[in-house]
Amino acid sequence: MEEQLNSLRNLARLEVPGESSRLETALLIANFANNAFDHNGDSQSSLSDPVTILKEAQSGSKFRCVEYSHLAAWLMMAHGIDARTVNVMMKDVETMDYGAGHVVVEFYEGDRQGWVMVDIQAGVVARYEGVLQSALELRRTLKYANLEDLKDNTLIEPDGMFGGNYKEWLQPYLYFIDRPKLLKYEYTDDSEPHLILVPEKGTPPKYFQKIHKLNLEVSSSEAFYRLPS
Repeated sequence: MEEQLNSLRNLARLEVPGESSRLETALLIANFANNAFDHNGDSQSSLSDPVTILKEAQSGSKFRCVEYSHLAAWLMMAHGIDARTVNVMMKDVETMDYGAGHVVVEFYEGDRQGWVMVDIQAGVVARYEGVLQSALELRRTLKYANLEDLKDNTLIEPDGMFGGNYKEWLQPYLYFIDRPKLLKYEYTDDSEPHLILVPEKGTPPKYFQKIHKLNLEVSSSEAFYRLPS
């Protein structure tokens, strides 16, 4: 794995100042991934590892939120930051034909901020009462949270494909929140059940957009957000 991480670091050639905090480094990486390629919701890389994603992005390919997040999460891991991709899905994920889910990243900042959600495609983090929020926290606080870009600048709405109100766009996606138990180098190598957070009285979905069977294990918030070992 170290050889693969070295290849990714060498390909990205990120300049991280030596005095950078974990948060500063994570946001620098998130900003790099946000700018690595343009979005195309119907296009994916030929292989599902982060090196292939970045190489094909450097050749002009455009990709989905999946590739934005997978690239960012592995770059964070390559720079010593615990990170994972997180799938956020609408309540009607089983019956919708398209657009029922979105992929973001959560990274572990430490004792002060805990797990932080960053929407790589949108280039956004959210802060509530001074604390950067996880996906689960945003389920409750999104209406009141302040949006920030990846350089600590407060903003009203992110630019790009989201159009009008980003908060209104994101809120329905926070109904189901799932993540792999272990981040795999190739995102298609995903045979183990995902952990899923289900709202009170909710039922975990069995399918994604009618045809893709889901393999999910209902989790407590404590298990989902356990501290990195």
